[in-house]
Amino acid sequence: MLRHPLEAAKLSKLYGEAKELYDDDKFLEAYPLYRKFLKLYTIDAGAWNEYGNILDDMSRTTEAIQAYETAIELDPTTSEYWYNKGDVLLDKEKYDLAIKAFKKALELEPEDVDSWIGLMAVYSDKKNHKLGLKTAKDAIKVVPEDDEVWGFLSHFLFELENFKDALPAIEKALKIEPNFSMYWASKSQILLELGKTSKSLDAIKKGIDCGEDDDYCYQVWARILLHQEDTKNALTNIKKAIELDPTSPQNWITKSLILLKDKKIDDAIDALIVATSLNPEILEGDKDKKLFDVLENNPRFKKLISESS
Repeated sequence: MLRHPLEAAKLSKLYGEAKELYDDDKFLEAYPLYRKFLKLYTIDAGAWNEYGNILDDMSRTTEAIQAYETAIELDPTTSEYWYNKGDVLLDKEKYDLAIKAFKKALELEPEDVDSWIGLMAVYSDKKNHKLGLKTAKDAIKVVPEDDEVWGFLSHFLFELENFKDALPAIEKALKIEPNFSMYWASKSQILLELGKTSKSLDAIKKGIDCGEDDDYCYQVWARILLHQEDTKNALTNIKKAIELDPTSPQNWITKSLILLKDKKIDDAIDALIVATSLNPEILEGDKDKKLFDVLENNPRFKKLISESS
């Protein structure tokens, strides 16, 4: 039904005010305007998508998904709507639904880098590294100049213990984005696995230079020093990592390993307790699990494993 010109003008003004706030990232202020607009005009797919982004920012993810689905129902041919839906589903760990959404986005727009990244993030979370590797290779054929795609390729190769091929992949990511500390940390870990300890140290120091507030770089540095049995400096670095991010279970696992190397058993178990409180499943898939075998007869450790399983 055609609207009266005055009514249409009022709707246009209302949406214009909402969109201006949205573009300025003033989501809380934009929210009531979008809500009002969409009650009056329910068939604007773009507005529903923007409303979904606002709801997602407000951590109202179930409502955000509903908004994206409304946008898709109105316009199923826009890849952005499918990507946004997949991204929220990924955050909610609804992986199968997220995969479907990302794949639909890529069907509509094969060069949609964000959807490639989202799809690989799902496989990384699910620890399906073989399928992740295949996806990364497929992505590189379409978007060969995206650093994150190369970063994921290196990640999956690393997890599959193909360190030789992981190295040129992360170097390609660094060539595209040389100032990203995480890539330097990844390169450092790969070099350490290849037995190139000196080069590994050089790489992690470059990572620190790029991102002084990156806890992961300090964690990797601590592990390199632990590998060199320099537990004093390793402990200094992991304390810095924990200071930057006390919620990372991997930081606490690393601290526990350092303390264990120093035969500070009770302190090592204390750090493990923190790690498992942050992620009860941390030891199940952790490559370091075997390093804690020395504690298998320790009553506190046995109790911890029992409680976290």
